Amino acid sequence: MKKIAVLLTCHNRKAKTLSCLRALHACSLPEDLNFDVYLVDDGSTDGTKEAVAEHFPAVHIIVADGSLFWAAGSNTAWKAAIASDTAYDYYLLLNDDTLIFPELFDVFEHDLAMLNNAEIILVGSTYSSAEDRSISYGGRKLLKPGAPKATLLTPNGVSPQAIDLGNANIMLVSHPVVEKIGVLTDAYKHGFADFEYTLTARKHNIPVMITSMVLGICENDHGKKWLSKGESTLKERIAFMYSVKGLSYDNYMKYYQRHFPKHVFREKVKMWLKTLFPWIWDLLKR
Repeated sequence: MKKIAVLLTCHNRKAKTLSCLRALHACSLPEDLNFDVYLVDDGSTDGTKEAVAEHFPAVHIIVADGSLFWAAGSNTAWKAAIASDTAYDYYLLLNDDTLIFPELFDVFEHDLAMLNNAEIILVGSTYSSAEDRSISYGGRKLLKPGAPKATLLTPNGVSPQAIDLGNANIMLVSHPVVEKIGVLTDAYKHGFADFEYTLTARKHNIPVMITSMVLGICENDHGKKWLSKGESTLKERIAFMYSVKGLSYDNYMKYYQRHFPKHVFREKVKMWLKTLFPWIWDLLKR
């Protein structure tokens, strides 16, 4: 029987976490497949871990102190799964604000059989909402090697498609991939770790694909990537620029230095322009 470790991180959004787990447990399962769930509760104070323990007692809950954020939290769950007594064939990274469709595992099985490769990363695309069928997260293809500009692909309903950058809202990673390139890097606490992972996989000639079908719903709620002048002071904008959940300046520059070094200066200029002169973005992006 194939075994999958499902990996989640949560912090103070109990309703979304429970909805995600309900959708996961409502999935149809092929006869030869089973899964375990590893959930890192990163310092929640809203009763998330207690509610999960009550409604889903089989979930392995790892309690953290609130300092991990998404990437480090996902790694904590991943390392716990690897350290367990179970030998997993696949690891499924899943955001707790994602509602997966019941056919998720059937699509995985179909696409894996079609690809027939032990080393594989499969990224599931998501719709923005039940009404808005635009793609919110999934996979992107670089338009030119060495340049960061990429196009977001739409599943074609027939077969997986190759990508370079994958969001880990839904990301299936085979165990041989982990043996070759490990888990997410510890270089990032929150964002960028999933793009880093898929780019690293591509550099090791590991296929990274989006699935043939859209696999869930996840609203892109990041909003605009700057603070407007009228709603913030310069001090607040600088703090936002360096914040892990803001523009994440240090991680952003690290990501570009590693993968798109020729574009580092341009991105630094853009970041400071957003911070010092946000009305330019208000005018151009409205």
